[in-house]
Amino acid sequence: MKDETLGGRLRRCRVARDLTQRGIAEKLFEAETTDREQTPSLTEAARRIATLTVAVSQYEAGRRPSARVLRVLADLFEVDVAELAGLQVPGKAAEGNGEPADKSDARTGPPTLQELRTRRGMTQAEVARALGITRAAYAFVEQGRSGLAEAHAPMLAQLLRVTPQRLTLALPKLSEPTAPADRAGA
Repeated sequence: MKDETLGGRLRRCRVARDLTQRGIAEKLFEAETTDREQTPSLTEAARRIATLTVAVSQYEAGRRPSARVLRVLADLFEVDVAELAGLQVPGKAAEGNGEPADKSDARTGPPTLQELRTRRGMTQAEVARALGITRAAYAFVEQGRSGLAEAHAPMLAQLLRVTPQRLTLALPKLSEPTAPADRAGA
């Protein structure tokens, strides 16, 4: 995505999918009501969609959406959250010139666990909470300092929206603990 502002990227994605601001608002409303136990009344739904239509207009004008809304928009537009937010994604072309943004950032191979998580727009704490573990325990998994419990693998794959095989490729190799004697000689 070339546009330097989030609003411009949102507008371009919306137009490319032939959606109106109200159409986006309706999708946001659907996303926020899927978690509710009760269905809102038609009056409440119409009022909320009108409010969300104004919010979409404000997002396109420069107001920053919440992380949750940004994730929903990225899913709707089928793009990475980091790309939609304008964050530099390692290995992506810089300014459309066909060259990686930074040659040291260009890497080959499958994305890492951290990259998969950030593409979903999730924090370590959010992933850890979903898995029922501490943020520190999850951070150790991303760093290769600890393995992922077998029971957590299917949940994590579903959370990151990848296949279990894809998740396995993203998991870092466990780092070998260094013996105190080895560290003394370094």
